[in-house]
This record gives sequence, C-alpha cells and structure tokens, in this order.
Amino acid sequence: FIEQKIFFLYNKYKLNPNIISNVENGHLYFEYQKKLIYDALNLVSYINFVTVKEKEILIEGSVLVCNVDLGEPEMLLKVGDNIISAQEGKYKDIIYSADIPIAKRKSFVVSVPRQMISNHTLIQVISKYKDFEVVHKRIIYGKHAPVTHRCANSYYQKDNIMIRPAKGGLQIDICNTKQEALRSEKKYLISLIKSKKKEAKKAAIARTLYHAVKPFVPKNIWLVTDKSDRADDNGEAFFKYLMENKKEDCTPVFAISKKSPDYIRMKQIGKVVPYMSWRHKMLHLLAAHTVSAYSHNEITSPFLNYSYYYSDLLQSNHVVFLQHGIIKDDLSKSLNRPHKNFSLFVTSTERERNAVLTDNYGYEDEQIILTGLPRYDRLYNKPMKKITIMPTWLRSLFGDYDPKTSKWVLLPGFEDSQYYQFYNGLLNSQKLLDYAEKKGYVIQFLAHPVLFPYLSYFKPDKRVVILNSEVCYRDVFAESSLITTDYSSVAFDFAYLEKPVIYTQFEANHYQEGYFDYEKDGFGEVEHTLDDAVDRIIEYIDNDCVIKEKYLNRIHSFFAYHDKRNCERVFNKIKEYDMTKLK
Repeated sequence: FIEQKIFFLYNKYKLNPNIISNVENGHLYFEYQKKLIYDALNLVSYINFVTVKEKEILIEGSVLVCNVDLGEPEMLLKVGDNIISAQEGKYKDIIYSADIPIAKRKSFVVSVPRQMISNHTLIQVISKYKDFEVVHKRIIYGKHAPVTHRCANSYYQKDNIMIRPAKGGLQIDICNTKQEALRSEKKYLISLIKSKKKEAKKAAIARTLYHAVKPFVPKNIWLVTDKSDRADDNGEAFFKYLMENKKEDCTPVFAISKKSPDYIRMKQIGKVVPYMSWRHKMLHLLAAHTVSAYSHNEITSPFLNYSYYYSDLLQSNHVVFLQHGIIKDDLSKSLNRPHKNFSLFVTSTERERNAVLTDNYGYEDEQIILTGLPRYDRLYNKPMKKITIMPTWLRSLFGDYDPKTSKWVLLPGFEDSQYYQFYNGLLNSQKLLDYAEKKGYVIQFLAHPVLFPYLSYFKPDKRVVILNSEVCYRDVFAESSLITTDYSSVAFDFAYLEKPVIYTQFEANHYQEGYFDYEKDGFGEVEHTLDDAVDRIIEYIDNDCVIKEKYLNRIHSFFAYHDKRNCERVFNKIKEYDMTKLK
C-alpha cells in the first residue's frame, strides 16, 4: 500500500516527501531522494452516502491521508463550474500496520444546493495540498451508497433527481418524467441480464418483480427481526408491542427461519416471513424499516455480498438498530456508520448514548436515541433459588461466521482453552455444588448463543441444569436469584431487576473496553480466579442472594428509564424520524 511506503520512507529519511506539481496535466507527485513514489492523481475517493433532501443533496465520503507532516488536504467538491468547501465528517478511522498508525481516513460532508443542479452536472472530489488542487479520478462507492461502480448503468432516482456514476465523478441529471426513470431501469436490467454472473441475472428478476408488486403492497412495512434462528430478544418484544397495540400506520412482519423452534410461536403473534426466503428478500426491498436487535450483514441486507445490485432500492429501507444488549465496550469498529448505516441507534443510558456519540461511530446526535431496550418492558421478577452461570463468548476461539446458518465455526483446541477450563471447572466444583444443594439452590448453566451448537463439549456435574437454545431469557432472569458472568451484557438485564451479579473475569475482554469500569461501575464483585468465584457465590447464598446497597445505588443511577415504556419510545422515535428524514 502506498500509505505504508510513504510512512516508512518518512521515518527512514526523517523528512516529508517533496511535492512536485505539474499544472498542465493536473498531476501532483510525492518524491523522495529525487525518486517519484506516488502520483496524487491516483488518490481514491470513497463516496459512502448520497442523500437527496428537499433543498439539498448531501454527499458524504472519505479519502486516505498518509501519516506524515504535510498537513491534511482541504477537501472540495466541484459541482459543474462551482467549487464548494467540504466540512469534516464525524467518522474518523486510523489505519495501522504492525500496530503503528500509518494513515487515517479523512471523512467529508458537502451540502449541494438543489438549485445548483442542472442536467449533466458532474460532481468531482478535489484534494487541495497547499496551493495545488488534485481532482480525484478514482471513485469507489461504499456499500450504502445509492449507486455502484461494480455494475454498468447503475443509477438512483429520487424525486426529480437522477444520479449515476461517471468517469472521475458523479453525474446528476434532472428527471421529470416516469419515462426517463423507466428507460434507466430498462438499461440497468439489460446490463444485469447480459452479465455472466448468476447473481446479476437473479437481481434482474428480483428488480422486475419488485416494480411489479410495489403498487399493491402496504406502503409502510416494518420488517422486524432478532436472529435468523431465534426470537426472544428486543425484536420480539417490539413486534409484540406493535401487534398488541394495533399500530395502524405500519404493517409489522417478523422474519425468522422456519427451522427455528420460535417460528410457530411468532406466527401466533403476527405475520411471519421465512428468513432468507425470496419473500423475505422482496419484503426487505419493499420495507420502510428493518427493525433488528442484531447487526449481522444478512439482517441489514439478506442479499449478502450482492447487495450492490440493489443499491438504489435499498435507500428506502431505513435500519433501526434495537441492539441485543447495552453497549459498554468500544464497538465502533463493527458498528460505525460507514459499515452499518443505522438510521436510528437505540441506547438505554446517558453514558451509553454519550459513548456512542463521542467515540468513533460517526452518527449524528438525532440518530442516537435514548429509549431503553424494548425487552426490558417484559422483564418480571419471580426468584426461585436458582443461580445461573451466563458467560459471554470469546472471539479468539472461533473462526469464520457463516451467514447462511448464523453460526460461528469453533476452532480446534477449545477444551484446552482457559475459557473452557474455567467454566467446566465451575460446573464441576464440588465445594459449590455441595453447598448449593445443602441450602436448596440449583446451579444452572446458560451458554452464550454462539456456543449453543457446542454445548456437548461441556461435561458438568449431574446436579447442574444445562439450559439450551429453547430457553426464554426473561424467565431465566425472573427465576434466578444470582447470576455470574464475565463480560456479557446480560448483567444489565439482571441488574435492571435489582438482583446481584458476580463478574468472573479470569482473562481479558475480547472487546476494546469503553466507558464502563467493572470495579467502579459494575453491579457486583469482580473475581479473577475459580476459587474466589466459588467463595463469592457461597457468600451470597449465605445471605439469601440479597443485593448489597452500594450496587443497588449504582443500578438506580445507571438506567435512564424504569417505566416499561421503552417500546413506546422506540415507536415514537421511528415515527418522528419518518416525519423529518427528508427535510
């Protein structure tokens, strides 16, 4: 990579590269020791988002900037004959090589007034180094952009604006008739049909079907989901709220696999579509919102790696991320806006919301909504002298993720890992099990859902109850008197019920830690060894698993709401978004 080359030459010579400009042909060269190493004309611009609004077209993108002392380039947009200065975007990303920062991604935002647009308006990205301007010739469109460089005749039409990729830029035309839009679609379909890729031919069929059925389907479909093979999370809670309250201004449909044990149960609540079926994919194109507790790529777009064939159509589906737990770590690498592009992002506490806003997620203030998790509305408390061990998973123990099965592949050597040794040891601790039995307590083990396919690896004492994928989490929370976990966000659900938590942190968190300090902010003690964890559980058993006052005070100051109206707040925020998104 050129950024690596420039960075290491910079460190070798302790000098910035010389900049040589050629005004006649528009080149800008970086030179070391009189040797040309890079032509800035080859800089790549990334266009991540293009949003057509009532009075403006908002263009958001990024460029790569090498980590040397040349200063950052000023970003400009050439719109026809006009030059507009770009504002710095919220999203920032550092590029590393061997843990050394060698470059960063500089994001930019430009508002183009619609009165500046006429037919055949070419928009180009410009980097200005000192007094020299470089027009970027290479444009790559991000996965959430409305057009793509990967398909011939790609286009996006909104209102009377037609957008197409062009050589060295983005072309915008005025489209005043349906015939013009139909001609663009026809050209695109012909390109897809002529393609040698079977996915392109499938896309041609899907797009044709989409245009045929669109006039006959409800205008405000909300496609709700949890995981492909399981409900019982924020998606189900929100779906139940919509169905029970008979919200007439939306049509809720729940997506879940036919193979899931929850499929029949969800059908009894409302309309259900088989996950990853053709009907699911068509509804995804037709939906106004996808409302999901999970962020896997196949949930936000069931077309997987071929979503770019539908770039224009997907602009109408706005993803609402309900989350499947409260964020306490820095998850910006996986949940940032260029990567996921959530229209709304649910949070449950002021500290969580501030972390998502201030860390490198890249969302605007109004997108991060403080509502509380929908599933908290359905929590109840009915303790039954059960102690549940509920660890998270460990990323380093798994290989690739299979989006078709929603499963992670377990790597060899799992039984030799510290993770396995600790929890299998806890599930076989005679000291703990004998004492719990004496006091009338039952020890339960509920693995993280990622580990459900691999439960047979654990060999617990016969007195331990192993809970499987068919368990209802809110029942587990209700009936348990105490839980232990390492880093799982289930601790927040349990603390919400004002019951004690023990953190068993025998090894480092696999996520980058964020604002939450377990020692200062946690809802229970932090133990680092198996013996200490066993002793702490026994201590709580001796005290009837009553939560200590200092942890109760932390709970009361942590959550923003405790009124069972989280679903209502989420619904109202979505409706508010619908009213304001195009202004």
